[in-house]
Order: sequence, then C-alpha cells, then structure tokens
Amino acid sequence: MVGDFKGRLLGPAQRLAWKHATGRSYPPPAGPEKMAVVVHSFDGYKRFWPPMVFFTAQAFGSSIPVVYMTETIPMVPEGRIVRTGSGGFGSRLLTGLEALVSEFEYVFYLQEDMWLTEAVDRSTLDGFVETMDRHRLDCLKLGWGSFWPDDRDKIDSSTELLPGDEAFRWFGPNRYALSHHCSIFRTRFLLDATRLAVTLRVENPLEQEVLVSNALSSKMKAANGDGGEVRVAVWDAQPPVGYVHGGENGRLTDEGRALLEQRGVLSLWDDSLPGEVFPDAR
Repeated sequence: MVGDFKGRLLGPAQRLAWKHATGRSYPPPAGPEKMAVVVHSFDGYKRFWPPMVFFTAQAFGSSIPVVYMTETIPMVPEGRIVRTGSGGFGSRLLTGLEALVSEFEYVFYLQEDMWLTEAVDRSTLDGFVETMDRHRLDCLKLGWGSFWPDDRDKIDSSTELLPGDEAFRWFGPNRYALSHHCSIFRTRFLLDATRLAVTLRVENPLEQEVLVSNALSSKMKAANGDGGEVRVAVWDAQPPVGYVHGGENGRLTDEGRALLEQRGVLSLWDDSLPGEVFPDAR
C-alpha cells in the first residue's frame, strides 16, 4: 500500500519477507503518485466523519493515497492527515493545498458529506489521470452535482466531445466551471482559484464557485479547435462516479440516511456529536 505513504516502516515479518523475496532489506522508495483523494472537512462537522471514512474506504480501498484534511482534530486515527488550522473555508482549503501541491499533480476532491456509492478501481483512476494528461485538463467533472443540472442541455448543445475520450466533453462557458462536487483538479489550478477567492476575501464555498466561474467564463474551452485557455471537461452520457450528498447545512439528508440504512451502518451516524449546523455563522 502506498498508503500513509512516505516514511511508514514495514513490520519485522514484512521486512523479512521482502528481504527473502528481493534480496533487499527494505522496499525501494515508491515513485510519486500523480493523484490523491482529498477529503476536506472542518471540526464542526465531525459527525459526518465516520460515514465518510467508511464510504471512502469502501470505494477506494488501498488503491490510491487518501489525504484527510481537517482543522485541528484528525478525521482518522492514522493515515495521511493535513491540519489546516481554523478559519474560513477558503483559507483552510488554501493551506491544505499548499501542503500537497509539490507532491500530487492532481487531487480527487471530496467533502465530508460526499459519500461514494460504488467502488472506483485503480484502472479507472489511472484512466482519469490519462485523460487529464492527454487533454491537459485543469478539471475533470465526475459527479452528478459537479455542475448546475438544469444546464445539461445547454452544455450538450454548445460543446464538443473530447477526441479519443468521448465519455467526456468540454464544459465551455457554462455555470459552475468551478464546483467542489466530486471532481479531479489539477492541484495548482484549484490552489490558484482558491487563492484568487481568498485574496478577494471570499471564503464561502458557494460564493467562491460563483466568483471563480465568472472570472474564468471567457477563457473556457468549448470546442476542440478553439483557443480556450481553461480546460475543464464534464461527463457526457452518465456520471462515472456515483455518490450521495449526505449532508445539507450540517444535517443528515434523507438520501444520506437511506444509504446508511441500505448498507447497514446507520450506527455510524451520531447526532449527539457536538458540531455546527450553519458553519457560516461563526
């Protein structure tokens, strides 16, 4: 497991097995992963953490590094944890991305209430990375909530499919070019977008999405032959990653409760955990 990745030692039995198998005392350093899953939250939503950790582990297993990004309280007892300190959404995200940008070219961004409903295997993840590399994408939208649903027909009629990757099309100058829902970002792109919003003192996530999307609108690539500088792609026929939005304003959604019940893990939800309902009221 690339796992918690750097610096984690094998146990004595594992080291001995590796030595017998390879003649080396330790495995060679793993090559840098191009992408990590980033689960971003804040301490006031910790009642969402047990379900989030469960569904993330169910979806990815050990196929990809997972980084848990929180304020001061770790979301998991062990693993890769980035503490951002307290503050507004944008400032916390900026701090976290600054800690990752030199390590991962891409981040598969999720928040604590985005619960994946199906496994995403390594070959699928590698395929997403290859698509992003091939088309030099800044963002690949994978989920149903990664754009305004009412805009689907407009997106389809105003943009072209990616050549060789016809499961995706260019996003064009449509609403929510930047959406925090279930997307893979070039880490530097998301960092720069977040820095722009924070510099303009826009901390709220929805307001950040609107601000950055409006700023990028005239630069969005819509067709294979145009000169659009910002390269965002969106799924065409159906979202390749299924998820349920488990929370709304700090409360468990009906869809989230149904998913917990269906999987037999409703006990992971604990309303008695202290937390905030409206984080913007800080």
